[in-house]
Amino acid sequence: MRRLEPDSPKVAELKGLCRDQDRLIQSQTRLVNQLTACLKACYPIALQLFSKLQQRSALIFLQTYPTPEQAMKASDEQIAQVLKQAGHPTAKIVAPKIVEALHQPQLQADSIMTRTKSRLILALIAQLLPLAEQIAKYDKDRQNLSFASQHDSALQAS
Repeated sequence: MRRLEPDSPKVAELKGLCRDQDRLIQSQTRLVNQLTACLKACYPIALQLFSKLQQRSALIFLQTYPTPEQAMKASDEQIAQVLKQAGHPTAKIVAPKIVEALHQPQLQADSIMTRTKSRLILALIAQLLPLAEQIAKYDKDRQNLSFASQHDSALQAS
């Protein structure tokens, strides 16, 4: 049997970063689940418009148009502009599809439910946007530290 060596400082830091990032991702998942429940109650079409609610473009769209009525009033160009500012790679292509989907017949919640849930939607988005940025920073730091902790990182970098 060989003696177990304690982790190097870089490996210990990497483990800590991974643990902390995992906690942030769990928080993000809880918030996305709450947002999904809100959208199901008052804005179900939004769940069909975006593949991942935690993406910046989806969150910015919902922040700009927190109710289906507000989204239906927007033009293709306005929606494309919102998506483009949020960093959506194909905003001009997706915007007409979103407008078309919004104008399809759909179930609508009463006005009181829509007003109350839209406030909660905005509150959840206000928490999700900075959380997503922090998770991305953790991911970048973790990748940099992981690369730097490899024994042959100098050789790989050259």
